[in-house]
Amino acid sequence: MNDPSIAVFGEGQIRGSAWSDSSAHELGRAVGTYLVRDGRSKMTLGRDSAEQSARLYRALTNGLLSTGMHVLDVGVVTTPVLEYSVGYFDADGGVQINAGPAADSVFLIFRGQSQLDDVEIHKLRALFEQGDYEAQIGQLETKDANRPYSAMDRSTADR
Repeated sequence: MNDPSIAVFGEGQIRGSAWSDSSAHELGRAVGTYLVRDGRSKMTLGRDSAEQSARLYRALTNGLLSTGMHVLDVGVVTTPVLEYSVGYFDADGGVQINAGPAADSVFLIFRGQSQLDDVEIHKLRALFEQGDYEAQIGQLETKDANRPYSAMDRSTADR
């Protein structure tokens, strides 16, 4: 059973400052399980440029892959780019990792192109606490989301 006291679950995100690699891995397993049990199999994963985000990305990715998710690594992106990447790559959801002040990290969780609502976040928290996860082999692929987002952004500005 995982310790939910390391994080605050709500408003489409999970925020905390005591994320170990193990906790981030378990969160990845919970997110992957939540999406797989909802009939979803492909997601995009992005992060900001903070060193802490890179560490959490590695642990979260391994957790997601252990549930059978097809993870599209879109690299270092902003949250709007991550949101765009979900639709652009026809993914079922996504996660954006952002490091904040005082080692605070935020995981923004998307199902489709919308952040999870409070009911969904609380279901995800229950999975995280119980540790009842799917166990399958996933797939990792690297994709560039910045280029198509920039091209889309330029084409909209030309109108």
